[in-house]
Amino acid sequence: MIKILFIVLILFMNCSNQRDRCFANLEEKPGLEGGSSSSICSTYIATESFYIRQINNNRNPTAFRFLADTFLLSCLKRIEEEKQCEKKSNLIPHIGY
Repeated sequence: MIKILFIVLILFMNCSNQRDRCFANLEEKPGLEGGSSSSICSTYIATESFYIRQINNNRNPTAFRFLADTFLLSCLKRIEEEKQCEKKSNLIPHIGY
């Protein structure tokens, strides 16, 4: 009986729900794919402002345009992934990785 309680306790300690695990997986992605949608979208806004500033200073803004487009796509993709995580169950446990 004690062994069963111990096993259940270990499983409970290593268990998370599907929604939390999904968000944790999003945060752990490397490079541009990691982080929350707010940080990626903030980077897009900053890059877009640099792009506009380059246009106003009559400089070549091609690199900033490319970066802004990349961050915009990453932002939209992350928002979609977070919506998918929101649909996951908060009650069904996720055991293992």
